[in-house]
Amino acid sequence: MVNTFVSKSVRTSVRWAALTVVAAALPLMSACSGSSSAGSASAVAPATAQPTPSAGGQSSPAGLRTAAEITGACPFVETSEVDEAFSISGATGTEAAPQKLANGGQAFVCSYAVGGEDAAALVASVYEGNKVTPDQMIKAILDKKAGAERVGGIGEGAVYYTEDEVATFSAVKVVGGTPVMVAVSGPATADKDRVGVLVKQAVDKL
Repeated sequence: MVNTFVSKSVRTSVRWAALTVVAAALPLMSACSGSSSAGSASAVAPATAQPTPSAGGQSSPAGLRTAAEITGACPFVETSEVDEAFSISGATGTEAAPQKLANGGQAFVCSYAVGGEDAAALVASVYEGNKVTPDQMIKAILDKKAGAERVGGIGEGAVYYTEDEVATFSAVKVVGGTPVMVAVSGPATADKDRVGVLVKQAVDKL
């Protein structure tokens, strides 16, 4: 049953989700010739639909053959895995409306909250019709984010960085010829290795 704090969690988790979607747009901006600061300001198109709670019985994806099979972000990890990654208890995931990424693709957003308070966000970005490679995607973030570091052993490339007290851990995998980035954001105080395990659990389902 969806309780009353789920709708509040959508509002309070916007910060994590927004930062993660902006990070997902960086590879697109890097891959586009003649990109400018004006272009970066519109890298993420606003969603027009209202957020909706994730279904409790939604099945998790596994061994996807095409990126078109991705229809949401919440199914990629269990809430218990989010609890473990961020040392919290009782996280609730809420699927927001997909956001269109300028220059191609869309981002599926799952916001997590505990007791109505901001906890974390997971974004699965599908770069449909874009020729950007995993290495280009990771390099774009490394170039744009001070202190970002490449991480091995997850997908076809991964990167971790902190900014404004928020940590973001992103990994890329090509699914049926389409690049897909899974990014998790949360408080910078979270243990990097634990968040990395969460990202790997999500990427391994692609």
